Amino acid sequence: MDFTRQQSPQSTSFMHSSLQHSIAGSPQLPPSDQRVNPFHPMGNVEDSITKWFEQLIEIRRLKAALYHAAISIVLYILCACILQFSLFHPLQMISDIMALFTSSHIILFIVGYALMNTISTYVIGRFLLRFDREKRLSKRDWRVWCVFVGFLFVDNIKGFLLFKGSGVKFVKGLLIDAPSFVAHVPIFVATFLNVFECDYRLQFPALEFGAFHQMQSALRLGNEAVLAKLMPIMKWTAVFTLFCGLPLYGLALFMVLFSAELLISIMVLVYSQAILHYLSMKSLKACVLQHYSFALPPAHVIVEPTPEELRTLPNALESSCINLKAFAFWDLRKLSTSNYQRRMILFSLSQPGGHPRNWNAISVACMKVLEQIKRNVDEENARIRRENFVNLSRISNGSVNKTGGPTMLLPNRLRRDQDLCRRILKDQPMGNTTMTACNDTSGATLWHRLKLRLTEERHIITAIDETLAMLSIESLCMLIWHSYEEDRYGVVQKDLSAIISLMLQLVVSFDKYIRNIKPTREEQQSPGDSVYYLLNNALCSALSRIVAKFRESLKAIQLSAEELALLGTLTQPT
Repeated sequence: MDFTRQQSPQSTSFMHSSLQHSIAGSPQLPPSDQRVNPFHPMGNVEDSITKWFEQLIEIRRLKAALYHAAISIVLYILCACILQFSLFHPLQMISDIMALFTSSHIILFIVGYALMNTISTYVIGRFLLRFDREKRLSKRDWRVWCVFVGFLFVDNIKGFLLFKGSGVKFVKGLLIDAPSFVAHVPIFVATFLNVFECDYRLQFPALEFGAFHQMQSALRLGNEAVLAKLMPIMKWTAVFTLFCGLPLYGLALFMVLFSAELLISIMVLVYSQAILHYLSMKSLKACVLQHYSFALPPAHVIVEPTPEELRTLPNALESSCINLKAFAFWDLRKLSTSNYQRRMILFSLSQPGGHPRNWNAISVACMKVLEQIKRNVDEENARIRRENFVNLSRISNGSVNKTGGPTMLLPNRLRRDQDLCRRILKDQPMGNTTMTACNDTSGATLWHRLKLRLTEERHIITAIDETLAMLSIESLCMLIWHSYEEDRYGVVQKDLSAIISLMLQLVVSFDKYIRNIKPTREEQQSPGDSVYYLLNNALCSALSRIVAKFRESLKAIQLSAEELALLGTLTQPT
């Protein structure tokens, strides 16, 4: 049941005013850097775990590359047969196909084609597909351009192997004549779009399936995805062919464009390149994003653990390796939702001493992620507030002071007073300086938009932070939810107030940021898809689940009256 709801202005204003004084005095966990975590991997231990897990991921990448090589062999054979198609000479077409596959050189072309696809798949998995990757690669990064040049070289080799092995005669070389130019332009366009317009971010799937099942789904649904990618490729191919080909080849270019054989060959080439890139991404994600279950430490302390005994979930959560940490939080999310036996180990007490070491390690790791998110959002809120005060001061110094308005503004009145200042400036007569500034508004706006397109987007919450934060929220929520019936020693209840307080603080921070966000940022992406809305909704949903489970028992965990009131405001049904 989803308890997420929209907050009213009255509730959010109450939220801002109350939590500033209440949460500081509420019981919380000690700071993350002061709390002792006995499972924190140091030195050679962390290096050993990281090296082992990177080898595991490397094996999965190689497995995906081999899958893709087998697919590329089948696709090469199909494309070679299509290139022999002749509507008016069917018998000659059958003869050409038989001669093609009885040739002594066809094996070399097939092996070379599969090798090129294997190399490109491995490069994508090794250098491009990452958890900390944003949705689009930066065009300002010279390393990305090096990857593009490498892919362009490989794609041209694949096109040459396909045409040469299929007996296509019209392509004589690299940009020598008009047919060669027309054949190489779509390769350039498709490679550019595959590198710079493709989402290379690794994200865990909502539903888990085996690699073979995912590959079957990709093969079944691949045509629809590839056909959607063909339209921009053909559009930009036509633009570059006309604007670059006409000055070079003149009217001879039109003679080439009316060749049916050439157009069919180009369509086959573009389709093969697009579907191979699509299947390369799918095979890598299907093989790499397979769940791995980390072991939980036993109740007793091991004096001299083996390397296998060090590969535990708490050690993985505290690792600095992005891949290892992401998979560890994914395993924690699965543990918290669907593994009773592992949750019982997590809620148990360690010996000697009877300390909840497992729960402490898990909760500290999750709260570190949420605390880091809160610090980043609070810093951005402070920066936006300073910019708003500076902008308002400039407006007031220009003409608003004539009205005798206030010079100091409260934060919750800031946006309303800015609108008032704009209306006052519009109604009052302006001097020469103000009129000049208004005349330059259109040029400044155009220049501002151009700078936004050229400059990199500033990310307050990175891709990996978003992934870890979402997994942390879901894991803490479900562990707390199950602890109501499964926590025999009260290891979760002792930290429940601190966890809820941190979640409430994070909701307040997100609410402030969403209210202070600038219009230019809202134009860049729809609010519903924003990471801030997603995390805010996840927090509200988690708090709703906790309140629905504990109900009146929450009054006994030392939450302040303001926190309880805010909790009720956030979680009450609409």
